[in-house]
Amino acid sequence: MKRGAVIEQLEPLVLSRRLWLFLQAAREDVRINAIHISLYTAIVFYCQEEEYQHPVSVFSHDIMPLSKISGTATYHRSIRELHQYGYIKYVPSYNHFLGSLIYIMDKEMYNSLKADNQKLYLHQLSFGIDSRWWDTAY
Repeated sequence: MKRGAVIEQLEPLVLSRRLWLFLQAAREDVRINAIHISLYTAIVFYCQEEEYQHPVSVFSHDIMPLSKISGTATYHRSIRELHQYGYIKYVPSYNHFLGSLIYIMDKEMYNSLKADNQKLYLHQLSFGIDSRWWDTAY
């Protein structure tokens, strides 16, 4: 079997593994909403299209249609939040000819996020806020 054929067979596995890691971490994170999930999925898909260059160089005009985000403010807010929450590393480029750099979450980042989410949950409990209750109450 040729190398290209093997890579084509493995691509869906790598794609699904990255999304699985993200969704596992996002499941416990009350800050993540549908826009974040859509944006992260579009970034992983774009990364696959670019043959998994790490970091991947992206332009908002390429990612926004994939994630079905129409507003630039929503895109920039959401990508900044994904960076702040630790799901990606985002290095913005303020040059219109150079794309911004995005590093995708790996297993080490996932484990770190899992620990951070546990700390966030314990912090919320210390204030009497049970985020699991909020998720089921509405």
